[in-house]
Amino acid sequence: MPYHEPEADDPCELVGAVLPHSAILEHAVAVICSGTTSVVVDALAHGVPIVTVPGGGEQFEVAELLERAGLGVSLPARHASA
Repeated sequence: MPYHEPEADDPCELVGAVLPHSAILEHAVAVICSGTTSVVVDALAHGVPIVTVPGGGEQFEVAELLERAGLGVSLPARHASA
C-alpha cells in the first residue's frame, strides 16, 4: 500500500508501505497485536506493554509465555472487536 498524507479530519491516520516497528513503538503506550514474534520482541525491547489476540501458529504459545512471565495479557479473538 503506497503512502498517503493523513486526512485533514484525522490527524492520527498514517498509512505506509513499510513503517518500522521502532518508529511506532517509541511513541506507543501499549501494543495490541496477534502475538507474532517480531512485534512481540520489538515491543519488549521498547518496554511497551503487550495485549495479544492470537489467531494461529506460534501466536498462542507466545501469548501464553508472555502471560506466564508477567509481560503481557492475552484475549480470545471472540472478545475482541474494532
